[in-house]
Amino acid sequence: MANLAAERKRADPPKMDPPLDYSAVAWWAEAADGLRDQPLTLALKELEGKITPVLETEAEADANGHQKLLTGIEIKSVQKDRVKVTKTQIQVRNTMKTAEIDKLPCDAVFCSESAIQKFVFPYYHSQRLLDENEWEILRAALNDPQVPAIGHVAPSRARAIGQDETLIILRPEKDNREDTLKWWTLEEYNKTFIL
Repeated sequence: MANLAAERKRADPPKMDPPLDYSAVAWWAEAADGLRDQPLTLALKELEGKITPVLETEAEADANGHQKLLTGIEIKSVQKDRVKVTKTQIQVRNTMKTAEIDKLPCDAVFCSESAIQKFVFPYYHSQRLLDENEWEILRAALNDPQVPAIGHVAPSRARAIGQDETLIILRPEKDNREDTLKWWTLEEYNKTFIL
């Protein structure tokens, strides 16, 4: 108990602005699930000019000088030595496209309206991981005839509130030109095709 009392006497913890909500905490769990078998920490990181608590590896926090709030977090794999997928590709007509963003591969690609409606929408709804604006973008992508697929990038990454980078949307930069296929984050898709 003496250690806990000493910890309480340290400087007050940072106050979050805007306050944290369920979605922020759910993203910590999502990140932990994707970063298995390594020591994790809840740390403070600057995202879009705001100090945000994120779940990341202890090595990443150390390398970037992030203040650790909580350590000793680790999710164990069912099978630690499982072979890792390093590349996922899909073909749209005659164009092959690697399913990745920032060199992180997709661990799931949903290539039909049915799959998107059965798996993407219920999962993100049940976990409350998207804000209302992100839902509107996802609905717009589902209704866009130029979008052949939506991918889920693993591991889920630290993010600013209201900026999902786990879901990516496959769409050509130019309509009906599969040779211009590109993966877009929700924010990029919104800026390029909705706004």
